[in-house]
Amino acid sequence: MRARTAFAAAALWFYLPASSWGAGVTLKWTSCFGDGGGWNRSFRCDTNAGRSELVAGFELGTEVPAVTSVRVSVEATVDSPGGIAWWSLTGSSGCRAGSLTASGEIGADAVNCLDWSRSAPSRIVAGPAIALVGLNAMRITVTSAVDAPDAVSLFAAQEYQACRLLLDHVRTVGSDACAGCQVSAEFCLTSVVLVSAAGPATEVVLTGPADAQTSHVATWQGWLSARPCGVRTATRQSAWGVIKSLYR
Repeated sequence: MRARTAFAAAALWFYLPASSWGAGVTLKWTSCFGDGGGWNRSFRCDTNAGRSELVAGFELGTEVPAVTSVRVSVEATVDSPGGIAWWSLTGSSGCRAGSLTASGEIGADAVNCLDWSRSAPSRIVAGPAIALVGLNAMRITVTSAVDAPDAVSLFAAQEYQACRLLLDHVRTVGSDACAGCQVSAEFCLTSVVLVSAAGPATEVVLTGPADAQTSHVATWQGWLSARPCGVRTATRQSAWGVIKSLYR
């Protein structure tokens, strides 16, 4: 049985596209990791127009059937102990409250990654919820979902887009500008949670970079760190045994 499994894995690897690594998560600017998404976003901070987009994705180590929702958690840290007005994105007093939104639409340039909902339209059902976890840090959570009849099976060794975080540039310049756009920041995709409706509802949790290096990290204005996001090397896909049992 093990020999057959090893042979199947080897055969699968042979046919995999170059964008395939292992179970884990990805976070890059503008495009998916496998499509060459950017590690760093350098913005001149000279306009209120346009937006910057973070693409959150994941790759599975084994097939997961009947997926109905995907929840993404991103932690962001600004390089200023006291916080920065430009990154004050929540609350009635936030200088740029409402400037961070989310979308489930796949990018027009996507080649090596797929919308997790496949042909069924996904929608953002929660978030982005932003919780402050320090004077200069916040946790961003977004959940996208499809209706139960549109549940999809997601396969191993394929990068999927979970969602896009849309950061507009409102109040960057002008008399009401919020200071701090030039200050660097780091974004870390800490987890992606899939809910499968096959049998009893099951959660599959993915953590750590899909490339076992830094695919889960994106920076703003050239954040420098000897250990980006702690450079997690472990990846985890929980409930493998539960998911596999669905096929027995």
